[in-house]
Amino acid sequence: MVAKDKQFRDDKEKLKERGYRWVRRVVQPGPDPVFRWALLDPQGQEVSKEKALGDIELAENPVPDDFDYPIY
Repeated sequence: MVAKDKQFRDDKEKLKERGYRWVRRVVQPGPDPVFRWALLDPQGQEVSKEKALGDIELAENPVPDDFDYPIY
């Protein structure tokens, strides 16, 4: 359980460093409104946490672009 909590905190910090932010969205308005959390990218577009972490991973560790060259 402690490892999972640490991973959650690390992911949260990584997202924050890259300009992502969590916002509450009203799903069901009314006297007792229902909310959900949405993750926004630096441009303000809603994204999934998995996609955001994948984009960060790709930015930090780019894949070498040597697929166009034949291997001998």
